[in-house]
Amino acid sequence: MPIKKNESKKIIEKGKKRELIVVKKEEINLPLDKNAICPKCGNQGAYWEAAQTRAADEPETKFYICAKCGHRWREY
Repeated sequence: MPIKKNESKKIIEKGKKRELIVVKKEEINLPLDKNAICPKCGNQGAYWEAAQTRAADEPETKFYICAKCGHRWREY
């Protein structure tokens, strides 16, 4: 509805709604490499998985997740 020249509308801002999202820590079902050392916290032990990210004639890439801090890194 348009506002006429002699009318004015007052906009009242109500309190903003906030949502709380709780994320549960997922269990990691990956093998544990006890010799891998985290570059972030220095912890010895990380979960890993391998994936072929490049050409088939090149070695696979290993992705690691630190068992202590959750830092992720990869090795080619």
